Amino acid sequence: QMRIIAAGKAISGFDIFRARALGADVVNSARGMMMALGCIQAIVCNTNHCPVGIATQNPSKVNALDVDDKTNRVANYHRNTIHAFLELIAACGLRGARSIRPEHVHHRVEEDEVVNLAELYPSLPTGLLKDENAVLPGHWRAWWEAASIDSFEPEATPLS
Repeated sequence: QMRIIAAGKAISGFDIFRARALGADVVNSARGMMMALGCIQAIVCNTNHCPVGIATQNPSKVNALDVDDKTNRVANYHRNTIHAFLELIAACGLRGARSIRPEHVHHRVEEDEVVNLAELYPSLPTGLLKDENAVLPGHWRAWWEAASIDSFEPEATPLS
C-alpha cells in the first residue's frame, strides 16, 4: 500500500514519463520550477547570498525579483511540461498516466543496442519481498541481503 514519489532532475515531460514508467505514482519537479523562476544554480541557497534573489531574505535582492514576470514564466513552464507529458502518453496510444509501463520507454545501452526499461529493470512479482521463503532473482538477492531495517546504509556493497 505504498506510494512512490520520484524527485531529482525531473525537468521535462519525458523525465516525468520515464519516472512513471519505472513505478512512480507522483513526480516532483522542483529544479525545473526553480530554473523557470530564474535560478542559476549558484548553490548558495543556504547562505542568504542568492545572486538572483530567489533564495534570500536580503531586501535589495528580493526586490530585484519581478514576481509578475516570474509567475508567467513558471506557469508557462509547467503548462508546457505537462503538455509534453500528455503528448508522450498519446503518442504511445495510452489512455492516461496509469497506463504507462516500463516497456514504453527505450534506452540505448550500447552504440547498436536499445532495450526497454522492462528489460533493463525487470520487476518482481507482487508480494515476493513479503515471502520469507521466496528466492529472489539475480542482483535482487544481493541487495536484499545487504538491506537492514535499522539503516538505509547497506551493510555491505553487494555488487562491487
